Amino acid sequence: MANFFRLLLHACAFNLLNALRDHKDLPPLLQVGQPCTWRTHVIKVAAVIIQTTRRIIVKLAAHWPWWPIYQSVVNRSLNVAFGP
Repeated sequence: MANFFRLLLHACAFNLLNALRDHKDLPPLLQVGQPCTWRTHVIKVAAVIIQTTRRIIVKLAAHWPWWPIYQSVVNRSLNVAFGP
């Protein structure tokens, strides 16, 4: 049962990746990138997460080189989740 659940999570993550990849505003690096490219540029990020009553704040380093890529992915994922 645990293996099936892990497989289900991986399938959902891959479908989300494909949904995000199709957007025209993403950089070309992510439009054609493999999942390991997404992992190193977007997912594995050193951040501080602060959760308050009304919002979730993600604090990143000030000089992080992939900030524009991360910002475009976040905007696209919000459009996928909540509509334009």
